[in-house]
Amino acid sequence: MNERPTAVSLFSGLGGLDIGAHLAGVETLVCVDNNHDAAETLRINSTAHTETPQFGVARFDWQVIEQDIRTLEPQYLCGEVEASASRTATSDPPVDLVIGGPPCQSFSRSNEGGRTGTDSDLGQLYERYETILGDFQPEGFVFENVVGILSSKGGEDIKTIKTALSAPRDAAGNQPEHSYNIVSMKLDAAEFGVPQSRERVFILGVREDIGTPPSKEDVLRTNHPEGWHAAGAALADFTVDAGVAPYQNAIRSKYAGFLPRIPEGANYQHFSDRRYEDGEYVERSEAELAEKEWDWRSRHWNYLLKLDPDRPAWTLQAQPGSTVGPFHWRSRPLAFVEQLRLMTIPCWYEVAGDSTAIQRQIGNAVPPYLGCAVVGALADALGIHREPRHLDTPERYTIAPAPEQHGINKRNTADSPWNEIAELIPQLRSHDSVELEATREAIPRLVDVLELLQFWVENVVIDRVETKAGSRPEPSQSRVYRADTPSPSRIVARISLSAPDSVGATSRRIAGQVTPD
Repeated sequence: MNERPTAVSLFSGLGGLDIGAHLAGVETLVCVDNNHDAAETLRINSTAHTETPQFGVARFDWQVIEQDIRTLEPQYLCGEVEASASRTATSDPPVDLVIGGPPCQSFSRSNEGGRTGTDSDLGQLYERYETILGDFQPEGFVFENVVGILSSKGGEDIKTIKTALSAPRDAAGNQPEHSYNIVSMKLDAAEFGVPQSRERVFILGVREDIGTPPSKEDVLRTNHPEGWHAAGAALADFTVDAGVAPYQNAIRSKYAGFLPRIPEGANYQHFSDRRYEDGEYVERSEAELAEKEWDWRSRHWNYLLKLDPDRPAWTLQAQPGSTVGPFHWRSRPLAFVEQLRLMTIPCWYEVAGDSTAIQRQIGNAVPPYLGCAVVGALADALGIHREPRHLDTPERYTIAPAPEQHGINKRNTADSPWNEIAELIPQLRSHDSVELEATREAIPRLVDVLELLQFWVENVVIDRVETKAGSRPEPSQSRVYRADTPSPSRIVARISLSAPDSVGATSRRIAGQVTPD
């Protein structure tokens, strides 16, 4: 058994389960994912691939394989695992656990029209998980997926998958010497310090010659970081737009004007036959029915859904439409850094890709605090000695302004906040100040930039943040705006650098610029 327990991660995504394993004291040696943006996220945050990351905080050592698992040769995976184990001074045998979960689209209840279960190519990817399980024969495994897998094909799919994982065959089709004792359970992330209600199904396996897997009660008793119990507490330190005038139209919809009028914790149903009052929906009086816009329960629950700061957030989505919540109680979409916090993913963890790719990765992730409890309970059931860890907040940077600065530079903010900051730092150094502007759905990206700058840069100064009304949208063939739709909200911020107190002899790299410590 390894002195430091290790894992191979399949279908890793942005690495949420792997961060959780790290917190539990289990180190991932190799991550496998075929999505380029997810693989790039894993590389950015790994010292195995990034000598000097953009913000200098690669905290993990995993090797990343960007490849479709269906074409991944077992010998190649074994070689990468052995190389990673050697590089990180891990003793033989190199793998204690296999962890991960295949894409959920085939099983998700939100995909009712295309919910094909194990009849589709995606739904059959569990077979590749089974093969790798058979090849490595680890002491235990964690298989994760959405709750919809329990009801897919009337419950037959979960039975099929559990049968396969209990007696996995290797790449040659042979059944190895040992089978697995397995258990499945549904867990809500909110029970583990995650400020978000997010249910997931886990299948846990322990090799039959070793013992039995942990029960749900064992997992619930396993230590995990303390976390938060409500969204408001989790986001309390994200305040860059807390003092601005309320957003009146921060989403692209003809119903945008309704969002500011929906109470915290409510959704579109506040404007149905009922209204939201003191935490519940009550029947409207005849006089109040004039405000009715929708029939009761005529749309999806998360339509214009607004967070309640006193409760855990509702499940974050991977591909939300413009009217799909949960929205911030400030009546705007959530910023990425806020979503990372609601997932218990560290705010210093950089996510690669454009805005669509970043949202997809966050919305598909396993919250690390949940992963920590699951992996920790499994390791304990195996009798593996582990040392739980925590993730320190990185040191902040000081950026020296250029000797000569010139006027005010203006720019719009719309895409990846990490890319935006990479371009923004040189402009901050060469100008007296930089004015940032964003309209409607781009507002959260500007919030991201401001929050990340405050997190990373000690001498950044946010001189001004204010909201303004933009010009009214023009009707088009694809979108007709209501007469009462407010003008699009616009946020403007001016930022600058204060002079550093001292210039040290060492330098650090941030956003491609070598800057004094």
